[in-house]
Amino acid sequence: MDYILKERKLFLFALIISILFLYGSINISYNMYDEGIVVYGASRILKGDMPYRDFWTMYAPGQFYTVAFLFKIFGENLFVTRVYSATINLLIVLLVYFIVRKVSDERLALLSLVLSTLWMGGWGLFYSSPTPAGTFWSLLGIYFVIDFLSTEKLSSLFTGGIITGIGAIFRHDIGGYTFIASTIVILFYAYLKISDRSIKDTIKLWGRYLAGTVAGFLPFAIYFLVNVPFGEIIYDLIIFPGKVFLRVRDLPYPGFGFNLYSFLFYFPIIIYLISGIFIVLNIFKLKYFKGNEWVNLLFLILGLFFFNQAWVRSDVPHLLPTIIPAIMLLSSLYKSELIKILGRREIIIKILLLLMGFILTLALYLNALKGLVIAVYALPLVLGTVISIIIYIPVQFRRFYRDIPAKATLQVVSLVLSVFVIFSCFRDFKGVSIHRIFSFKIPGLVTSQFERAKGIYVFQGQETYLEPAIKIVRANTKPDELIFVGNSRHDRIFINDIMFYFLCERHSATKYHELHPGLANTRKVQLEIIDELKRNNVKIIVLWNGAENVVEPNESSVSTGVNDLDDFIRLNYATIMYLGPYRILHRITGGEIG
Repeated sequence: MDYILKERKLFLFALIISILFLYGSINISYNMYDEGIVVYGASRILKGDMPYRDFWTMYAPGQFYTVAFLFKIFGENLFVTRVYSATINLLIVLLVYFIVRKVSDERLALLSLVLSTLWMGGWGLFYSSPTPAGTFWSLLGIYFVIDFLSTEKLSSLFTGGIITGIGAIFRHDIGGYTFIASTIVILFYAYLKISDRSIKDTIKLWGRYLAGTVAGFLPFAIYFLVNVPFGEIIYDLIIFPGKVFLRVRDLPYPGFGFNLYSFLFYFPIIIYLISGIFIVLNIFKLKYFKGNEWVNLLFLILGLFFFNQAWVRSDVPHLLPTIIPAIMLLSSLYKSELIKILGRREIIIKILLLLMGFILTLALYLNALKGLVIAVYALPLVLGTVISIIIYIPVQFRRFYRDIPAKATLQVVSLVLSVFVIFSCFRDFKGVSIHRIFSFKIPGLVTSQFERAKGIYVFQGQETYLEPAIKIVRANTKPDELIFVGNSRHDRIFINDIMFYFLCERHSATKYHELHPGLANTRKVQLEIIDELKRNNVKIIVLWNGAENVVEPNESSVSTGVNDLDDFIRLNYATIMYLGPYRILHRITGGEIG
């Protein structure tokens, strides 16, 4: 009983700190592009528009409609989406905890909770993004698949399928990967463990999961197929992400460096490599696997599929889907029967896993300090992680000293990792001030001046030019009058200021409020935009040059030579005001533009 009470107290403490960390910085700044995509897309839905038919996007519709529903209830305000986003992040953290606890033990589950909290709360770009929402539904579906693998409860398959289908409405790629990974494991598990190697019975059992997925996904799919041309759905969701996005957004995977930032990218690779090796070593015992070993296989396959996003655009935010299965696999593998094939030498792998957890804690803490978070809330999480790991190490070393050959190996491993940690800490934390580590708030924040950003604090100077630009646009247009917010040039595009529409409370005159490279810098789309500007007789245009000098090693940095839209604007609009990166233009002629 005392042990259970102690577990609950530790969990409650970790949960409180996680809540403070995840919600503590939700009112800091906003992102004009990634966040703007969702909040303005939701705003267009409230106006009666539909994704793919009325505005272009390569995201599945679930996040747009969820945010639109929240806007309908609480009003169109960024703070509403921040609370929603933080809640999704908290639910992901809790799911990680309960999944790991199902296949491991309490302390390792707490370790996973801390690591996932640091990850979800240390990166402000997650706000409004559909990726965490898709990850949440994926994990929830996986939770029920794991319940089936542990208990063979058939109803869990159908429930897991329904949730996976719903998840595909938020991120169709994440939902698809979840379905494929679960299908592979379910089929092998059913064939080897339940159906007595009957292919017919195996398919029949998997059919429950398939039926659930169809039941969760099909109603939404039918709704959009009825209301949106099929070709537009396929192009936006499949063809463009599969072909064009790869060319214009690809970032090469970082080479390994002797620093904590590099470790974030190589942590999942190392974990998947370790688990893959032990699964292969135990491959001839597959039919004897217990439920937990099948769960490890599920984590591995799922993480490898999710790794595709990080591989295409290799930056920290796109690591999210793959880092979560890697964190769970680290904790699950520690207690797994898979590593017992090494006998007493399994201690080497266990110590290695714990040290990797420690290094990941430092890497995530550094990321949190450099991100838009209240850093003080990270300290208890870091200390809790370190203490959890330290509790394990003495226990493991008592067993370790019984095995002399393992001792020498582990000493070498420990020495290498210690040098890595010490060097990384000295190098990466060198530029972080003591004040930043212990501060309760980020200095220099001021209240946003916009009604739709009420409750949000921005950095000094962030709205210096944006506020007067929006005031001029609002003064020269009626609430129902359409505008166009473009870039200073459209033959080469990186991003555009989508948040301008939302904060200005004016709608886009064109289907392409998101000016994506590979799309808005093509002749076909530019002619469409010109036609819409003519048809809607647009009076005010805003051009932004804030990302004009951004150069990435992909085709977004290459001019397409298409200047149709720029020529049209130059001939039909005159500049009335320059405000920093913004240029406001007014239609030259009083009648229809041509």
